Amino acid sequence: MVAWKAPVDWEDVQQNPPPTPYLFLADPQTEEIIAVVNLRQVNRQAGLRLSEQAEPALYVPWSASVADAFQQMLQQNRCAAVVVNEYGETIGAITFEEVMETLFHASASRSQRLLARPPFRQVGPGVWEVTGITSLRRLARHFHLLRPIGRATTVAGLLLEVLGRFPAEGDRCQWGPLEFRVLRIWPPLQMLVEVRKISEEGSP
Repeated sequence: MVAWKAPVDWEDVQQNPPPTPYLFLADPQTEEIIAVVNLRQVNRQAGLRLSEQAEPALYVPWSASVADAFQQMLQQNRCAAVVVNEYGETIGAITFEEVMETLFHASASRSQRLLARPPFRQVGPGVWEVTGITSLRRLARHFHLLRPIGRATTVAGLLLEVLGRFPAEGDRCQWGPLEFRVLRIWPPLQMLVEVRKISEEGSP
């Protein structure tokens, strides 16, 4: 994360483009993050400095879960959250897009690359464990199911879509003949989910 000292103009950004579409503005004296600009949403015709179109920083403690940070971003309509340590010092940031990208766009082999484990494994008769970033397409192919139409492309995204909030440990939902139960969530955005086949697809 790169912080810019306020005030900031478009010319500053054009001369030294940031690595992401988010501009984190720091107080010139304390150098702590005080505001965030989503460059995709600013109005270049308004005649305002970028720093004048910023939203106040949303602070979350380092001990907060991604679920907590995500809920606060939703409730306060913020594009990012600034992570601070026990002394109130900035140690990082998480953006709304990063959370959504992880939940809704995962490649088929991402679980093995990131978590060093297969995307799903059978742990008992009719019971499997899958990672949150396992793709629904691959899961449907494994269980020979028709994939329902929806935004979600991952198990975590499906849970978010059905629950209407970030999943928590113990949450359950059903997808066709499969029942999901969240076993464990740990940072950053990693999730282990139990899957049970409760019926044949199309059965009552």
